Amino acid sequence: MLLEHLEDAPEHDRFRIEQVMPSESNTLIVAQRKAGKTTVCLNLARSLLLGVPFLDAFPVQQATGTVAFINLELSPAMLRSWASGMGIPGNRLVTVNARGLGNPLETQQRRSQLADQLREYQVEAVIVDPFSVAFPGEDANNSTEVRRWLSDIEEMARGDLGISDLIITAHAGWNADRRARGASALEDWPDSIIRLGLAGNSRTFSATGRDVSVQETSMGFDHRTRVLRLTRESPTRLGSTPSIDPHIVEVVRSSPGISTSAIGAAMRTRGVNFRNGDENRALRRLVEAGVLRVTIGSKGSKLYHPVD
Repeated sequence: MLLEHLEDAPEHDRFRIEQVMPSESNTLIVAQRKAGKTTVCLNLARSLLLGVPFLDAFPVQQATGTVAFINLELSPAMLRSWASGMGIPGNRLVTVNARGLGNPLETQQRRSQLADQLREYQVEAVIVDPFSVAFPGEDANNSTEVRRWLSDIEEMARGDLGISDLIITAHAGWNADRRARGASALEDWPDSIIRLGLAGNSRTFSATGRDVSVQETSMGFDHRTRVLRLTRESPTRLGSTPSIDPHIVEVVRSSPGISTSAIGAAMRTRGVNFRNGDENRALRRLVEAGVLRVTIGSKGSKLYHPVD
């Protein structure tokens, strides 16, 4: 236990990521299936390491050390490819790739071995992805087991490594409230909870917690770099003209590489009613939501493709 007078405590900025993640905090990222959990984690690491605003919206306190990413889900090659495409410095993102190789967080001995390996890298933040694989207990719905394991992880991260920020990801359940699967202790643990969801064709972001409150907002996705940004549009606004979007997706899937004008012509042939300009706005929405991607044709025209 560490005792100190309040007036003697060192001064820190209140937030590591403004409005989203307090300094020296625990953060839980809860994501619906295919909502971009690992991509958001890498975007968060990118912001911490480069000092660029998170999601192009929230200022960060840049890390001077490294970020450790304990990867229990993706292949090492895929994680490296995604991180490289985002421009994350390879010498500052320390990856622990353990998919299929045993859980490095399972026992006290393995956690100590991991801490020994990471200590030389001056780790400031640890990301664990995901809880469902990292948790070694018999029952993820048992609050006592989950609480004990979270305490053990904190002891390793803060006690052995002296890190500032601990981030754990979890899959959301099937209920409408998008709570994390497993024991209630998992959502009782963090200072901040980031929720990632799907609303129609849009990926959404929100955050709640101690001094944290970000309303649900849609995210745009750059397919070339995998960098995310807030679109500043609410999911309800994005869904205000839902009837045209499925038709556009159907047209593009049937004719990959189709131009904007050809999409409009195809929809009119199919008897879809819309006003001039609606197709352009819908295409922008679908590209930002990660449903479609765009390339540039030989004459500079935009060509649209489905995202598989």
